[in-house]
Amino acid sequence: MSDAWGMAMCGAVALLLLGLAVREAVVVRRLKRDGVRAPGVVVDNTRDDYSDGFNWVPVIAFVDQQGHRVEFSPKMRGTGMNLAR
Repeated sequence: MSDAWGMAMCGAVALLLLGLAVREAVVVRRLKRDGVRAPGVVVDNTRDDYSDGFNWVPVIAFVDQQGHRVEFSPKMRGTGMNLAR
């Protein structure tokens, strides 16, 4: 009787963990597809020098849910963003 109870508990925990893993995979897929939307403003363009010249990199600022100002520069740079050189 004790062995059956232990196997049932292990099975329940396994199903719980599987459900959490599936949920996490769905969230990650949605974030990769849609990203995180936050209204922001381009506050500056900085120059990123490299061996063949330079790219203009926008500095974007927004206010997060806690009210803190956040500034960042995206990884995608240069002509892919249709910025003037």
